[in-house]
Amino acid sequence: FKNDYTSAFYVRVNYRDQVGITRDVGEICMKYGISINSMLQNQVKNSNDAMFVIITEPCAVSAIKMAAAEIERYDWCKGNTFFMPSLSS
Repeated sequence: FKNDYTSAFYVRVNYRDQVGITRDVGEICMKYGISINSMLQNQVKNSNDAMFVIITEPCAVSAIKMAAAEIERYDWCKGNTFFMPSLSS
């Protein structure tokens, strides 16, 4: 039984605002072969409690799990990274 599948993913990251977060996330995605379709970051109103969302191109859930675990090791990341499959066009 293989518990891996391919899908586009919705990924939400809560973070403490600082310079370089977008670069870090981009490098992590590149490391695991994840292509970013879009990224949304609303205006940061509280620099200690901000959030952004990434929609990926189709990729393996195993790659998303590894990327999420790596993101969570950064000191700017607050809590668990949420991800779920997303419908793609």
